[in-house]
Amino acid sequence: YLEKLGADMGFSLIKVSDPGEINQVKVSKNSFALIATMGERDHEFAEALLNSNVKYIGVVASRKRGEEILSYLRSKGYGEDLISRIKIPAGIDINAVFPDEIAVSILAEIIKVGKEAKAKNEYEIFEDPVCGMSVSKSSPYFSTFNGKVYYFCSKHCKDSFESNPKNYIK
Repeated sequence: YLEKLGADMGFSLIKVSDPGEINQVKVSKNSFALIATMGERDHEFAEALLNSNVKYIGVVASRKRGEEILSYLRSKGYGEDLISRIKIPAGIDINAVFPDEIAVSILAEIIKVGKEAKAKNEYEIFEDPVCGMSVSKSSPYFSTFNGKVYYFCSKHCKDSFESNPKNYIK
């Protein structure tokens, strides 16, 4: 159900059957991961995903099984800051019982997490280094200098910066 519903919503799905395969899959901070192994090596998948930069890690499991996974990760030395990235059970609580309902709750949570992160990024405010104006991260005018991204209110400010960045960096 989740695969079809996700595809209908524009998500692409990559299935892996071994935790070692996760390192071979291109994941990013915009990736979402779901562990649905019916208890088969789910703790290994959780550990592999904690070592990636995926935005969301959900596990289809009971709360009891979830505690076993989290205990395993703690025993391996993972701190609460990392472990807190894992959502067990996956999905928004809508009292789902049937597989299609569970799929809806999981996809709803993934959408929610994605929208929250996007909203946070869009409303993060930066100062245009040329004119001092407040600028959103969603500005189409930005430039990278010495590994740092700078945002601008206009093409004019961007062009001025790019002609001599050191004049504008504090």
